[in-house]
Amino acid sequence: MKRFRTILLLVFTLLLGMVLGAAMVGSFAKARILQVNNFATQSGFTEQILTFVDPVDAAQEAKLRPILDARGAELEQIVLTAREDSNAVLDALRGELEPVLTEAQLAKLEERRKKAQARVARLRGE
Repeated sequence: MKRFRTILLLVFTLLLGMVLGAAMVGSFAKARILQVNNFATQSGFTEQILTFVDPVDAAQEAKLRPILDARGAELEQIVLTAREDSNAVLDALRGELEPVLTEAQLAKLEERRKKAQARVARLRGE
């Protein structure tokens, strides 16, 4: 009986460790994705670069901020344009696939698209 409790305790500890480890990895991954997504915005870009370079004083930060804001705006526009372009390509692909795929295949593809959109919206915090 004592051996059974020992084994049960070890198995429970192992399972608990696996669950906690998976939760931590998921949390870190989500934080990293949000950080990357934030980098693609003007304000996020500016703040991350300022944090990284750590300006020596307020005067240096005042010189850096307009430069970073301008480049951040450019980067944000590039990301938005790329997103629009990729959506246009995916829409065109769906149009080309419609005459070739069965209704069941199209429904499966549409379900996948909806799940992907929901996942992206969730990661963006929308």
